[in-house]
Amino acid sequence: MPPKKKHLQKKYNTLLAIYKINQSLTSTLKTNKILSEIIDTLIKEMDADAVSIRLLSKDKKRLILRAAKGIRKEHWHKHFIKSDNGIAGEVLAQGIPLTSNNIFKDKRYVYFPWLKKEKLHSLLCAPLVFKEKKIGVISIYNKKSFFYKKEDGEILLMFATQATIALENARLFEELQKSYLSAIKTLAAIIDLKDEYTRGHSEKVSYYADLIARKLRLPPIKREMIRYAAFLHDIGKIGVEIAILHKPGSLTPEEWKIIHQHPVNGSAIVRELGFLKELVPIILYHHERYDGKGYPEKKKNEEIPLGARILAVADSFDAMTSKRAYRDALSKKKAVEELKCNRGTQFDPAIVDAFLAALAQSKNKLPVPEEGC
Repeated sequence: MPPKKKHLQKKYNTLLAIYKINQSLTSTLKTNKILSEIIDTLIKEMDADAVSIRLLSKDKKRLILRAAKGIRKEHWHKHFIKSDNGIAGEVLAQGIPLTSNNIFKDKRYVYFPWLKKEKLHSLLCAPLVFKEKKIGVISIYNKKSFFYKKEDGEILLMFATQATIALENARLFEELQKSYLSAIKTLAAIIDLKDEYTRGHSEKVSYYADLIARKLRLPPIKREMIRYAAFLHDIGKIGVEIAILHKPGSLTPEEWKIIHQHPVNGSAIVRELGFLKELVPIILYHHERYDGKGYPEKKKNEEIPLGARILAVADSFDAMTSKRAYRDALSKKKAVEELKCNRGTQFDPAIVDAFLAALAQSKNKLPVPEEGC
């Protein structure tokens, strides 16, 4: 192929790779996945023997290695530099790509022994900058000396720009998630404060529900939704009078109607909080029974959402092992017996089995219940 045509083909391939990495990065908001995608692309598209991505520490004083390939893992814990040191520091300060074609003789470079062991000689480093906000640097290495040219710096900068946008989006999303969780925990605390007997109930139900979800190997996003729903499952009780919640004797038919309404009221409250709408069916149906005798809609079996079936077991176990106005707490052994006796009637048998197996493996190991109901 003639040199000019070869050059044009290389440019086309580069632009195609940038387009593909952009499509890939916009499909995820997970920082680790973004870092991995960037590194794999650069290894392939820029003939790199090693790649590293360093992000600024919160105090802006250090560049910490967050991801790498071609660098042995045992060096990672040592591998950070001051943000104003070396080529990386210079790149960050100037905001432009810089090259070193013989690292071992370049006085600007902060030396690391592993470089010699890996026989890496050439370095190209570009800044990660988002709207004038500096977040780190990306470096590619090659075992050949004098390997990188000026146009390679321009290409790396294009990749770095895509990477920076994706990393900032991921950071903002993670901050938003933390804010959501904080809001959810605040709402849960308000619920628990209303009833002295259920203080801490939401947090324990969330813990038990997550044990089940992990045992069932549900994906992280599903587990997260179930945990959030567990924190808020009783939010509908905000509208229930304390006299009913604390009544030591049997409830009247009218009082039962009010209690049975709390999943409906709770789901209505959560529906108004747009970012929590996925929790609505879990909260609405967490008092349904596997045999169809629950409330509010008498759903049965798989008609009940999986999250609600998980919550039913977690909620019941904590309720049984906690003191209430109308009864003392059951022992954990007795609560396990109750779960086993209601397996297939009140509760989904698969969920009960998963919960008991998870409990047996957790720190809260329980005694084996006696056979029979």
